[in-house]
Amino acid sequence: LPVIATLVSGSQQVVEQGRSGILVPPGEVALLRQAIEDLLADPERARLLGKAAQRRIEEAYSARRQAEEHLILYRREWSHVIHER
Repeated sequence: LPVIATLVSGSQQVVEQGRSGILVPPGEVALLRQAIEDLLADPERARLLGKAAQRRIEEAYSARRQAEEHLILYRREWSHVIHER
């Protein structure tokens, strides 16, 4: 499914405007309605945004990716501890 979200803290890190979803300013009901109507009127665009969103989440936020990121962090932090001894 395509993503339509508000521009609040963190949303821009997950949703790439126009590539993996649509971001609208908070409180802008007319813009939110327009974004929904636009995707309903263009099912192919909605499908492409949905696929791009799925790829983005799988690549950036999968369990494997999160484990890799944590391992990098732990190695970096522990290397400071080991080298300080």
